[in-house]
Amino acid sequence: MSFEEVADTSFDKNGELSSIEYETDEAGQYVAIVSTGDTDSSLLNNNELDPQGDSTIVGVEGFLVHSDSSTVDAPSEIEPGENATFEAETGLEGDDIAHGVVLYDEDEFTNTDTVINATTEPSSEFSMDDIVIERDVVGLNGVFSFQNETDHQRTTGETELEQLRDELHAMLDIGGDVTLTDDVETKAGDTYLTGSMTAIQTDEPKANLTVETYGNWSEHDDYRWIHVAADSDGEFETSTDVMELADEDDDTGGPGIPSPGPPEEPDYRVSDATLSDAKIAPGDSFEVSAKLQNVGEGTGPFIAELLVDGEVVDDQIVRVGPGEKDTITFTHSFNEAGEYEIAINDAVAGTVTVGDKEDETEATFDVTDATLSDTEIEIGDSVDASATVTNTGDETGTFTAELLVDGEVVDEETVQIFAGDETTVEFTKQFDEAGEYEIAINDADAGTLTVIEPGEDDDSAFPIPGFGPLAALLAIAISLFAIRFLPAQN
Repeated sequence: MSFEEVADTSFDKNGELSSIEYETDEAGQYVAIVSTGDTDSSLLNNNELDPQGDSTIVGVEGFLVHSDSSTVDAPSEIEPGENATFEAETGLEGDDIAHGVVLYDEDEFTNTDTVINATTEPSSEFSMDDIVIERDVVGLNGVFSFQNETDHQRTTGETELEQLRDELHAMLDIGGDVTLTDDVETKAGDTYLTGSMTAIQTDEPKANLTVETYGNWSEHDDYRWIHVAADSDGEFETSTDVMELADEDDDTGGPGIPSPGPPEEPDYRVSDATLSDAKIAPGDSFEVSAKLQNVGEGTGPFIAELLVDGEVVDDQIVRVGPGEKDTITFTHSFNEAGEYEIAINDAVAGTVTVGDKEDETEATFDVTDATLSDTEIEIGDSVDASATVTNTGDETGTFTAELLVDGEVVDEETVQIFAGDETTVEFTKQFDEAGEYEIAINDADAGTLTVIEPGEDDDSAFPIPGFGPLAALLAIAISLFAIRFLPAQN
């Protein structure tokens, strides 16, 4: 990202900045930064963010410079519930041309806040990864229609902006430098802005787009529409204006989409919060998880909060469908020793004790009672080997049990065992060669396993003392007899 200083300005007596004009010959995405400082200070060094002296950033604004303005024939007034048709024309010549129109309540939008936070000091290494955007708007409440040559997707009701972004990525495949990116970390609030969107990929510079409205949208003259068209060369054109929503007959039905009525509300419950570790060393991480269930009839966002001693230290926005369940997981660490109460929302997970590394004790384990389900099997059969693992230490820990055949590890299983508890580990192993094998689980000997050929036995086929050879001869004769009288097969 490259920057240039374009103008000096000052505040007037009303505390407002004088206007600044900026011209560029290249279309693209731009960022404007306003800063203050003494005469020797500057944010830039060789066109990179590298503050020189004492500088304070007082404002940041992003804007797009388009190749040209698109021409759009749009209605100036419609009734709530009617469809608005936009006839757009551009001068784009590239491939994969996509058009989109968004119509939204501008009053609602201007009354929401978006805060851009820099997580590090500006420098030459500054990137989008160093920015966190906090915005009130989590999504739009309206109708969203996305269409290309092979697919058409339509979504109604409350939809998060991230979901709309992903659907646009998948369906419109906009090329060049015009991209919707998730490089910036974003934290959204719980406001759903009244608005609808239609996007299509026509590969043509002209397009007709129909945007749907709801019959219960507020009536006023400040609904903003924005048209954007882009092609694979990175060129794009835009146009914008406002229209009025007015119901002449005071009828909320209209020929378009009727009012959906009050939306069904979600009802979220958080339960069964657990900790991966009850004691850690400073700097180590642990996980805390909980079950989330939506027992309501509607779908909407839920803000899951990780609390430490009653204070929110992290959050995430999740959505679960009516009657569905999910698992919320946070990862956290502490740098100072102490005891901390951990919870996810109102579900208490327990206490995490953070101790010094030198004071940390380890779990110890014993493996006993190793046994085999059989001591003799035929080739191709399996045998079960089991053992008891006991945590004889004072701390919860994990143990990796290993199945050994003739001293070689052939399988393993990792288990977590609380201090003083025990568990049974079990392995199943198939053998494909005859022979005798020594079986063990870690250092506990399970015994010797004998693997024989199918039909083979240590005793005679007919267990009558003294008749081993005769029994063998009889078995061969029976086999030949059976073969002779078997029907011929091709």
